[in-house]
Amino acid sequence: MTIDATRATNILSEHYALFTQASNDNGLLPDTKISMDDLRAVAENSQGQFPAEVVEAAQFLLSSTAARSFLDVGAGKGDVDGTISRADIDGALVTIEAGGLEQALLDTAAGRGGADGYVGGIDLQAAQTDPGIPQSLKDALQQLPPDLPLQTQLRTVFALRNHADDPLATEQLTTLTGSQAFQNLDESRQAQVLALFGGTNAVSAAARLDLITGGIDLNSAASLERYLLTEARPVDKWRDAMPTSGVPDAQRMDYTVGGPETIEYDFPSGTQPNTTERLPALRYTVEVDGQSIEVIVPRELDTGTYSYPTVEQIAKGLAAQPSASLEATDRVVVNPATPQETDANGNVVDSGADMYAGGGTIGINPHDTSNPREQRDFDFTFLHETAHLVDQPWQVAGLAIEWNLAVQRDSVFSTHYADDRYVTSGGSTIDPSLAVDPGEDFAETYMIYHLVKGTPDEAQMRALMPERFEILDRMYG
Repeated sequence: MTIDATRATNILSEHYALFTQASNDNGLLPDTKISMDDLRAVAENSQGQFPAEVVEAAQFLLSSTAARSFLDVGAGKGDVDGTISRADIDGALVTIEAGGLEQALLDTAAGRGGADGYVGGIDLQAAQTDPGIPQSLKDALQQLPPDLPLQTQLRTVFALRNHADDPLATEQLTTLTGSQAFQNLDESRQAQVLALFGGTNAVSAAARLDLITGGIDLNSAASLERYLLTEARPVDKWRDAMPTSGVPDAQRMDYTVGGPETIEYDFPSGTQPNTTERLPALRYTVEVDGQSIEVIVPRELDTGTYSYPTVEQIAKGLAAQPSASLEATDRVVVNPATPQETDANGNVVDSGADMYAGGGTIGINPHDTSNPREQRDFDFTFLHETAHLVDQPWQVAGLAIEWNLAVQRDSVFSTHYADDRYVTSGGSTIDPSLAVDPGEDFAETYMIYHLVKGTPDEAQMRALMPERFEILDRMYG
């Protein structure tokens, strides 16, 4: 049987008492820790009293400084001291279960320091020859471009390791991280680049395709900066990859739909700008998360011209919203036709909004019959629109300025819609004014913050927009 760090940890856990008593190195005192002498005694097995797998585990740990040190500081306390306690083993098992083994192996690969999350240059060097380090990590270490900052090296190693079975992705990442464009970025921007291109999800796959088709000049840091700012659009990539069914039903809150009641309602006019017309309507009530939300639908629908959402689609969309959004929503109104408005030149035109929100109400304009909505449209757009109903940056003293500073520090816009007020058309720099209305960028960030929360994609989005996510953590975390 092949022994690795995971298997060795489980063997030590199962046979802990055998190991602690192997060398009797504590004399008359009870021995409660596994020492180096204990490991040597088990590995030698001079009396033949130890099971084969126990002997193999001891031999493996004696040969691997990285694996042995991982167990030595498994409880997260103190520095490597040559002893392994029951708490160390229990902590190591938690780390393995959480998927943190490889990071932890590198953390003390050289046998020095503690489990502090800091991987030093000597750790990376020691890891290249340690038998306890997985071969995929060793291969990634061999492919590291020279002269990268230490933490960038570590992030690059894991990005390359994640694509050990994908030669094209490995080549793209090696080319990217070895380029002048990447190496001339500061370390925080390098971290964002690796978060975007180095993942295993659809966002990273689409970003790597942009390396081929997106016109990024890898000889120019400015070109890569411009791509990150306004062309990467990670949330657009994420949304495009999501199934049309939207949020998994298991993640929706329980809900009920009551009604309908027949009422009269003042809908926006589909013929006259900025006016309403009273029409017969049906009022449903969606009960979700302790909230009662009205859904108002025209009784007569022009289905020959328009595609309208169903009440069930709306209810499911509401059930996918966080509590803050539901608390701010009183009603959802399905308009009978696209409202009219007057443009800057005085012309009467269709409203350009797909959905809109204000005063506790979400308005839904109908689509053309050739373009019916999918469930994900309600799940995602409701989140954007309810962001206009909850507390927003300009409603909290000083937060608008803090948000705009966060935008400048992140320098990544999530979608094509988020950057409109910050970057001039065709531009590559953010408006330095801190008086920009952050409404749409806030709404797009609020949307993705809640959609990825608790999912494998959260770490990527948080790494791309760390400053804005930190504000949202304070507001809604």
